[in-house]
Amino acid sequence: MYTLDCLKYVSKVNRKETEKEVKLMKIDSVRELVTMIKKDKSLEDEIKKDPAKAITKITEESPL
Repeated sequence: MYTLDCLKYVSKVNRKETEKEVKLMKIDSVRELVTMIKKDKSLEDEIKKDPAKAITKITEESPL
């Protein structure tokens, strides 16, 4: 099981503001990690810009 420290952006209903929420998540497989990244567009964009920095940011352990 991989322990990931992920940034999750939660939009408020009827507001344009977004709130950053740091959440400790348990990921059982790489497939779950990929699904999580695809659901969070901001995280996906960050990975496209600088993959090494993004992976370092979301993983506490060595990269997958």
